[in-house]
Amino acid sequence: MPTAVHEEACAAAETNDCPRNKKQFNQQIYLFHGDKGGVGKSFTTQAFADNMLAAGLPLAVIDADTRNPDVIRMFDGSTECQKINLRRDDGWMEVIDFIKQHADKHIAISLPAGIGEAMQKEFVDFCRFLKLKVPGKPEVIMFWVINLFPDCVNLLADSLNAVGEHVSKIIVVRNTIFGDESMFFLWDESPLKAELEKKKISMTISMPALHLRVTSKIFADPECMMPFSKAATNSDAFGLTPSEQFKLETWVTSDVKEPLDKVRTFLKL
Repeated sequence: MPTAVHEEACAAAETNDCPRNKKQFNQQIYLFHGDKGGVGKSFTTQAFADNMLAAGLPLAVIDADTRNPDVIRMFDGSTECQKINLRRDDGWMEVIDFIKQHADKHIAISLPAGIGEAMQKEFVDFCRFLKLKVPGKPEVIMFWVINLFPDCVNLLADSLNAVGEHVSKIIVVRNTIFGDESMFFLWDESPLKAELEKKKISMTISMPALHLRVTSKIFADPECMMPFSKAATNSDAFGLTPSEQFKLETWVTSDVKEPLDKVRTFLKL
């Protein structure tokens, strides 16, 4: 016969408060890379972070572009943020400490241009730390932002040769500010794309461009930046015309939401 204590334990197990019924949080680390200036790493980080936070998912942000930290400017006050110079010899140590301080959140790291070669040694040690010292052994996900030119593909191949074994998944982002999807044939027809997709560790998305009239206003004053979703519901914040406001709302709720929702599905978020 079950005891009263046993019956109480069984009843507790049927509630959401029971520890064994709570879903385990599996922290993920997102690197926004491309190893080139001007391909749209910061913009892609901002779009992804906004999508995650709007969906109610926990995310903290590291901006390693210390010369132009637009990611922190956008999310300061909306989530935990820190600016870290990864060209310093203790840069990745600061990343480690930030991750440990925010173990209940995924971490997005916006990398600066030209960091690839400089990051290799410290990044490998960083990944070893994740596997050995962080509960759940967080996955490292690389977002690789590309334009139309072959060096983007070549640099991705170089990066994967150097640190690919430490990266669980790769999201290649075609930044359509440079042209529509059909113009990215160098990547779409590359053996590297076929190889990664055959291994089921990669997907390719297109980052929809936000109209220049909109971006020129919402990025005009670095001190007044806010997440895209918040800007879309604050029609007076940037003096947008009705058509510009509609463009922003459509971009947030449809254009960029669709590919980024697919990314979250791919990452099992």
